[in-house]
Amino acid sequence: MVKVSVIVPAYNVEPYLERCLRSLAKQTLPELEIIVINDGSTDRTKEAACRVQAEYPGKLIVKTTKNQGAAAARNEGLALAQGEYIGFVDGDDTVCPAMFERLYQTASQTGADIVCCGYLRMDGADVQNRGTDTKLCGLYGKSIHEEPAILTESTPYLWNKIFRRSMIERRRIVFQDFRIYEDLVFTYQSFLYADNIQYVPLPLYQYMVSREGALTSSFSQKRFDLFAAFDCLLKYYEKEGVKERFLDELFFVLIKHVYVACEEPARTENWKVKFRFIRESSRYLRSVYPGLKNYTRYYEVYGNRKALYESRWYWYLRTVFPWVPQMRRRLGRLKRAAELGRSAAGSFALQKTEPAGNPLEASVLLLWDPVLNPEDFQMLLELSKELKEEGVTGLYLYEGSRIMGRQEMIEELSKVIPCREQKNPFSALTRMEKIWMALMEYHPRLYRVRKKGTHKMMEKEFRRVFPEENFICAVLVGQVRPRSLALVKAAGLTILDSSQYGERTVGQMKRDILLLVK
Repeated sequence: MVKVSVIVPAYNVEPYLERCLRSLAKQTLPELEIIVINDGSTDRTKEAACRVQAEYPGKLIVKTTKNQGAAAARNEGLALAQGEYIGFVDGDDTVCPAMFERLYQTASQTGADIVCCGYLRMDGADVQNRGTDTKLCGLYGKSIHEEPAILTESTPYLWNKIFRRSMIERRRIVFQDFRIYEDLVFTYQSFLYADNIQYVPLPLYQYMVSREGALTSSFSQKRFDLFAAFDCLLKYYEKEGVKERFLDELFFVLIKHVYVACEEPARTENWKVKFRFIRESSRYLRSVYPGLKNYTRYYEVYGNRKALYESRWYWYLRTVFPWVPQMRRRLGRLKRAAELGRSAAGSFALQKTEPAGNPLEASVLLLWDPVLNPEDFQMLLELSKELKEEGVTGLYLYEGSRIMGRQEMIEELSKVIPCREQKNPFSALTRMEKIWMALMEYHPRLYRVRKKGTHKMMEKEFRRVFPEENFICAVLVGQVRPRSLALVKAAGLTILDSSQYGERTVGQMKRDILLLVK
């Protein structure tokens, strides 16, 4: 029996699709069906999907259709799905290894029709934790008829949710033919019919932004679909006789989407289109909600000035001078990085001792970022098992508190090798040193500007974090953050990079590590 069918619409995502599909193929939920709909891609997207299909026989269904858009592709996937629940993943994103097991487990225990989770918003080195407020747990577990605030606290995204297939089929919910915003209608229509909506406060999905060619990466005529999509949504609520009851919540959803679109940067050649969207959105808001001109809830939640945001001239100026809000966003990224990334990752140190229990002989530093490389967890687990057989007896975990949503991984690793907390790296740096580290995180070339000073700072920090361990090498698993790489280089460790081993990663890495230890 298929428990979850995951639908992946794919259009010209060749550089990202294999990583996406491997993160799905390695899910801890075995009863998982992966349906890839190649939406008439003009690149080698189909070949990328077929390579993963051959690598994981029986896991993937790959179907190619003519290009009709994401809505039609998802409807094709719905027609093929056999799972008890249905999930959606974009072809350029990845998921945590335990995502669908965790969502399905919650659904089966609570009888939920929809289960939502948090996600990581990943924009290069800037990683933000979204939708993981544990305070919201008390809000869910009901329908929107019992708790209308679910509409305003949730997101319209498809990819951080699973939906009961029988509910979708019984209510004949399908994706409407919009170029974008089809997820807005599908999600909130499903919410209307769901008797029980649950919430898992963990960032189990990794959403990649700023991809070239993504549907929402630039301002275009497609943005005008928002008004038709919202009209469609209102008709569903009116048909069920609950439109008046949810007017406030639906207005919150609408105005949030309008402002997100207005904040989207536009190239000079697209200014005319964006100016027209600003005018049309202002007219649309007044026509749909003539009695809500004093509505303030959105502005109170997001701390925005109502008079400013309601002014068309404000949005005109933001379009012409986009560097002002962009500067604010960059400063926000710098601030998060200078805090050394609450969304940052973890690294592990494997401790090797002599079988007779003699004092510590040597340690192996194993660097792995579960945020950037969730799909490498199985390899890490296999390597840990192999090293344990050779006398590795302990695992040091630092930045452990920052491995959000990875508690299942830590628990599984602990079954193989005992884990214990290590000091957080970089916590002893001064404010200016943290800012410098943050700048280098986004611009690695800056390491060369202050190479000598940075090297000393890193060496000092490494000795502070690991004052007694005798490390003989550092193993890099997957993509590693620049500051972590600089740390091990400053310590003078031999570096073994897993990406250089090909298919024989675990066995060859184990042999190379043992050669250095012995």
